[in-house]
Amino acid sequence: MTKRCLWCREEFEIKRKRVALCPECRIERKREYDRQYQEERERDRQVLLNRILDKVPAELHSRAYELVDEYLDLREKGFEQFAPVQPMPGQKTAYGPDEGRSSFFADLRIDLDRLCQEAATHPWWDEHPPEDVFFGLHEIEDFPGYLAELEAKRREAQRACGDAKGEHKGYMRHVRAGESACEECLQAKAAYVREQYLKSVTR
Repeated sequence: MTKRCLWCREEFEIKRKRVALCPECRIERKREYDRQYQEERERDRQVLLNRILDKVPAELHSRAYELVDEYLDLREKGFEQFAPVQPMPGQKTAYGPDEGRSSFFADLRIDLDRLCQEAATHPWWDEHPPEDVFFGLHEIEDFPGYLAELEAKRREAQRACGDAKGEHKGYMRHVRAGESACEECLQAKAAYVREQYLKSVTR
């Protein structure tokens, strides 16, 4: 089974479970998280060092560096002792979480369950799997808008055709640049192929 990656829009094969990103994008996203974590830690480290270095003798600066690093390590371990914020059960499924549709009244509870069942089995979910719809939940504000902006930037970047946009020459420029052709150049390529076919038939 294959699907289109939510991030790079390339087709990839789903082997074990339904996922939103292809393996390459999952690795790249993990690297981005790691990079952001290191940047935040280094920023905190510099703030702490700036507060204490001018208050201790120069010969103790190396010890101050060690203590700051130890403090940051302990702070992170301390955070882990608290229960992490976990998604509510069923949050990333078409059925949604149980919270918010419970009721003490049996008749209302039956109606809510019926509506939930109808919504979860609606054909819309065939084209919009939950792992895509709820991807980035609590991470990126207005994630659909973010993806739309990303897609617009990709389209804007596809300018290898230049002044030959909508021509077969423009399509070939896309090919040489190793990028996906824009819609206008794809149509020009199709028209060119039809024209060549008709010429070969009429000879």
